[in-house]
Amino acid sequence: HAMAKKLAARKTCRNHGRGYWLHKCLEDLMCSLVKNTALLALLVIILGQAALALPTVATDPLYNRYPVLPAITDGLVAFYSMQEPAGSARLSSVGRSGGLPLREAFNGSEPVIGEPGSAIERVVDSGAPFGPYAASIKRGQLLIAPRHESPELSRDISGPTAQVSVVAWAKKEVNSPVRPSGMEFVAGAWAESVGARQFSVFMNLLHGDLSHKIDFEVSGEGGPTPGHAWCVTRAIGTRDVPLDVWNCLALTYDGRQIRAYNNGTLERRGTGTGGDSFYSNPFNYTGGIFDADAAPPPHNRQGANFTVGSNVCDEPAYFEGLIGGLAVYNRGLTAEEVAKICSRGGGGSLANLSI
Repeated sequence: HAMAKKLAARKTCRNHGRGYWLHKCLEDLMCSLVKNTALLALLVIILGQAALALPTVATDPLYNRYPVLPAITDGLVAFYSMQEPAGSARLSSVGRSGGLPLREAFNGSEPVIGEPGSAIERVVDSGAPFGPYAASIKRGQLLIAPRHESPELSRDISGPTAQVSVVAWAKKEVNSPVRPSGMEFVAGAWAESVGARQFSVFMNLLHGDLSHKIDFEVSGEGGPTPGHAWCVTRAIGTRDVPLDVWNCLALTYDGRQIRAYNNGTLERRGTGTGGDSFYSNPFNYTGGIFDADAAPPPHNRQGANFTVGSNVCDEPAYFEGLIGGLAVYNRGLTAEEVAKICSRGGGGSLANLSI
């Protein structure tokens, strides 16, 4: 039967000649196009539905419940939500195009961007303030914004009238000391190895009752405070920073006083002048912030990069824990503003951003 159909088809082809074959080709082509168009349309519909189902910042309720910026944006130079994956630069959502990148590096004594071991893990944390993720910084790791690439975070925050505020949302893990004092550096522009101290957020001095306290230091000299082995112009809190919970650490300098806030509260201690202990909070200081570019020879220096997780020093003070947000301001925040930022976490918008 099959052979008979083939013979009949051949006879039909001979009878119709080339015109028949052309007609058949066109008919087959049209059928193929109709079928493929239908399949393509179906594929577009399926992919479109799948795209709508993907979790994005715009559509996912998980993201929509997070604030975009801190509650106060006046003077906000940079803000990092720390949502980027390991191997990526952390980008600021305000400031110049390009995001004032914080680049992954390793070894605080001589930081090398992109060195093996520098990739900072992104972890899921239900308490993170600005997204479902946080940056998990391990010993030896740091983020660095080179001075020449992001001068807004270091070079521009300097001089006799300079002001600065730094707010860090951090979850401190049990400390694994990497230097005798166990001191930990959270963020700032503080390059001790080149004599370019500007401003810094430290924790855990382990001197007297200072274990697990916050410590905000500002230097107008760049080197140690005259008459001392290190910088002693600083404000230090009174309460321990709790372990394994999120804390809002806010440090301000308005050109007159250095202040350290723990979860929105100014933890007062001392007389404000430091005296022999230099452990006051607030600490009276009018010395400004070191400006490497203005220092006369031979005291002019290369200046500090802005870093997170480690200062630049022969014996780095490494932070170990989670960072879920970081804000840098070019002015001293008021106590009311700090309380608002730490109580609300976020709530600011690009509409009222003023720098």
